[in-house]
Amino acid sequence: MLSDEYISVSELNIYIKSYLENNYFLNDVYVKGEISNFKLHQSGTLYFAIKDEKSCVNVVMFKSYAMRLKVNLKDGDLVLIRGNISVYEAKGTYSINAKELIYDSKGMLLVQFEQLKAKLLSEGLFSNDHKKPLPLFPKSIGLITAPYGAAIQDMQKTIKSRWPLAQIIIFPCLVQGNDASNDIVKNIKLADEYGVDVIICGRGGGSIEDLWPFNEENVAYAFYNCKTPIISAVGHEIDVTISDYVADVRGLTPTDGAVKATPNLIDVLKQIKNYYDKLNESINNIIKSLKVSVDHYKNSYVLLNPNKIYEKYRFKVDDLENSLMMIMKELTYNEKSYISTLKEDLNKNINLIIQNNHKKLSLNSGALDALSPLKVLKRGYVFATINEKVIKSIDDVNLNDELNLELSNGRIISKVIAKEKL
Repeated sequence: MLSDEYISVSELNIYIKSYLENNYFLNDVYVKGEISNFKLHQSGTLYFAIKDEKSCVNVVMFKSYAMRLKVNLKDGDLVLIRGNISVYEAKGTYSINAKELIYDSKGMLLVQFEQLKAKLLSEGLFSNDHKKPLPLFPKSIGLITAPYGAAIQDMQKTIKSRWPLAQIIIFPCLVQGNDASNDIVKNIKLADEYGVDVIICGRGGGSIEDLWPFNEENVAYAFYNCKTPIISAVGHEIDVTISDYVADVRGLTPTDGAVKATPNLIDVLKQIKNYYDKLNESINNIIKSLKVSVDHYKNSYVLLNPNKIYEKYRFKVDDLENSLMMIMKELTYNEKSYISTLKEDLNKNINLIIQNNHKKLSLNSGALDALSPLKVLKRGYVFATINEKVIKSIDDVNLNDELNLELSNGRIISKVIAKEKL
């Protein structure tokens, strides 16, 4: 090929520049990414790159556009850029000439969401080990949500239609805005202390910014520390919040949360009816089975001939009775002999005791007779007393005292008319 058929590098870059800068799509392109290598030139022009997980592209924002920004940019900011593609011929590189730049708040929130999600996951807040089962038949249900709007109406309507036996207790709450997360935490604690059987906390759909209070860390801990079974029912089915991961049960919507919190009364009644029918059927089957058994036993040989049952035992009873009588007779004879022997021994022992006691009595009588005062009195002595007091000395007697004189065969009362001491 002749050298005249080759084009220069400049011609190639000019062609690429013309092609890219005149492309309809690339003339008004919208790109999002994270700022990297940010530089502010002294001329007021901004130079930086925006990147995602796989690629990056340079961005230039001239002073006339940069002056419109109301924020200071820095590395790591997520931004949305509108501009056009421009080619720098000298180096054969292209960049985005940015005309508009705004923060990608949704993207930043998603980053925060993923960071908090990873943190709470590592702490075990999403573990099934801490999740509590919902009560089968709740008597009271606490609703933490905005007091007005479709969400609370849908939840109340669903609960009343499915399980009208439950008492609904509403805890009015902010569910959007800067103060919403603190208000949600306060009402979760209030409902937990109130003593309801189950709590539904949520709101209707909205943007990620609207739902953001349910992605706050303090709300996640309030869900985790709640002792009452709690359901997170936030937004639509496609909306997923941190509270959904922490809650004991996730409701895809507020209405779905109310469904999961309640049994269906119609289904319960049907189940009771089914149990009732099965119970009746089981009872009837048992009765039929027992009737068959009764008929079987009623016609059995044993019941039709009851005397036959005892015939074989009659002979045994007679034998046992005869044996018992013989044993009793033998025992009676032996007992009589034994008693007779005991009686003879007892009589011998009694006679021996009486003889011994007679001997002792004779000896004691002799000794007693020898010491008897009557013998002394028979020898001429007198036993004298005054007022039953024995007179041992003349000093015990005064003139005119009456003396009682005991003799061996009688008593004399005398009066002292004189006394003389030896």
